[in-house]
Amino acid sequence: SVAAISSRMLENGINHRDFYLNHFLLDRDTLPALAEGQAPRIHLIDLHRVQIRKKTPRRWKVKDLGSLYYTSLEFGFTRHDYYRFIKAYTGMSLREALASQGGFWKSVEKRAVALYKQVYKKAPELP
Repeated sequence: SVAAISSRMLENGINHRDFYLNHFLLDRDTLPALAEGQAPRIHLIDLHRVQIRKKTPRRWKVKDLGSLYYTSLEFGFTRHDYYRFIKAYTGMSLREALASQGGFWKSVEKRAVALYKQVYKKAPELP
């Protein structure tokens, strides 16, 4: 769900500028849906800083997705979790996404690592 929201937003000219996991609000009323294999409802909040254009520049996509990735580094996500995000975000197979957009995703990771180092004064342990 987070990847779908991220993709819709960034691919349609909107960047958040404050794009962290804590800006996704989980609707608790939909938690029972998890037991039935359904996704819970998630809302993106704190939209007061968004920028809207005809097309989101690559630089802002990298900043937003790098910030999102940075905030996820302390949650214990696996490499496969990140691969699932890339697949859901792009709508492509992982092989296609990395072949056609590998440089972009490396830039996202570089941004996340730089933010992490800035805050924690050490490099993160990437999955």
